[in-house]
Amino acid sequence: MKLNVSSEIPVVTDLPKGHVILLLGELGLGFVMVHGPKEKCLPEEDGEFKEIFDAATIVVFDCDGLPQKSYQSFHGHIYPWIGGMIEFEEPELNIKVQISWTTTNAYYDHSEFKKIHIAV
Repeated sequence: MKLNVSSEIPVVTDLPKGHVILLLGELGLGFVMVHGPKEKCLPEEDGEFKEIFDAATIVVFDCDGLPQKSYQSFHGHIYPWIGGMIEFEEPELNIKVQISWTTTNAYYDHSEFKKIHIAV
């Protein structure tokens, strides 16, 4: 998987088949993406939210779009028309990290590229 950063909005290449991007954002000197299988990560059309549990993968890319680290979620929620939240562990630092985001897109068509900050 790679991130093409040559345009104003980065484009993900080689996303696993059946996966959707839940979040793609700029993070300091790099980028972060949250993705997972559509059936496990998106709510039904009429659903209020979707509990993600360990279905999402968080990938950190450097400023050139090359993947540097990958994490598996242990908890998270996706809300249509609102956004989402995902939690994962960073084992090298022995900390739990939470990323929360908002969106105006119902089912994440990714026209919103975000600049985000992560708090631990």
